[in-house]
Amino acid sequence: MEFLESKYYLLDNAFNLSEYADSKKALSDWKKTNKKKRVVEENLETIMHLYFSELTGIKNPIYISRATFVRGGGEDIRAVDQFKRIHSIEIKNKKLTIKCFEQLMRYMQDKNYVDADKYIKNRLKENNDLSVEDLVLLFAGVITNKRIDNIGIGVINNALKKNIAGIKEVVGFEKIGRSRYTKLGSKKKALLAKILLNNDLEYERIKAIANFWYNKFNEPKSTEYKYAAVKKGVFWLIGSEVDKKVQKVQDEILRLRGTGEDFRIILIDMRYTQKGKSWILKVEYENFTEREQIENDLLNNAESITKGEVAPTITLNFYEHNSASTVNKNGGKNLKEPFAFIKVGKKTERFPRKK
Repeated sequence: MEFLESKYYLLDNAFNLSEYADSKKALSDWKKTNKKKRVVEENLETIMHLYFSELTGIKNPIYISRATFVRGGGEDIRAVDQFKRIHSIEIKNKKLTIKCFEQLMRYMQDKNYVDADKYIKNRLKENNDLSVEDLVLLFAGVITNKRIDNIGIGVINNALKKNIAGIKEVVGFEKIGRSRYTKLGSKKKALLAKILLNNDLEYERIKAIANFWYNKFNEPKSTEYKYAAVKKGVFWLIGSEVDKKVQKVQDEILRLRGTGEDFRIILIDMRYTQKGKSWILKVEYENFTEREQIENDLLNNAESITKGEVAPTITLNFYEHNSASTVNKNGGKNLKEPFAFIKVGKKTERFPRKK
């Protein structure tokens, strides 16, 4: 698998993401970092959740959700796109190994991918469960580079002892146990964020940003799909690098692509340049721009292609096919000219048409 030249993105502490315009400046900033400044995995998940479309190239997703707070397990991020495909994204902040691949394979067995309509009906409301307090805590984790799931009773009790951010008056107890802790609810999340940030003004600033993203996530979205893909799942591995010692990962991905499954990889390494103030993301995409191009062409020209038919069946062909039982290193390679078959009415048409 080949990757394109790295792209670099800058994230500021207002959670605005922008691509570096000056490649020399980007490389210079990157060289000032090191692996010790790499963010914890959960915080990379937060940024992927905010900027899923920008970082994956999947345009105008119907919905996006993440495991933390919402589903409490499973893949890190799920998304549904205009092709009615369900994206499963597994994120690591280190090397992608065979164990990461095997973990993603387990998600592939999820029965939800068999019936996309049922899956979408059950999952579309998930973002409504992500509260402002959830987002405040997630953002506080990014600012401080902490895993929020490691913060709990002990941390709150220590803060109560010191009365950090005046939380004693809010909680109403000198000390809390498991019972009181679980009853704190959204109040608990606000407390944890205040403890992490240890600054009332910073807390209010982060809360304002969280309100913005909460409203953005809950904007009314169209649930009218442009197409209905035959293959319902797209499976992503995201990590800082591929373990070059484990060729098996790449061989297995190619084999599965050869059977018609859509497995994708993006290499993302996120590090802070100034702790709590700015971060830099080094992103490497697979050398397969044709795949993104045909997806965008299909969406941009959907009206003329579908002739008004709602979500016609589409078969997307991105990779060379081979037998499901064949472990063939040559199978599953990227097609130089990917194409799609769309069933409109009684006719099946090819896009783009053969020249």
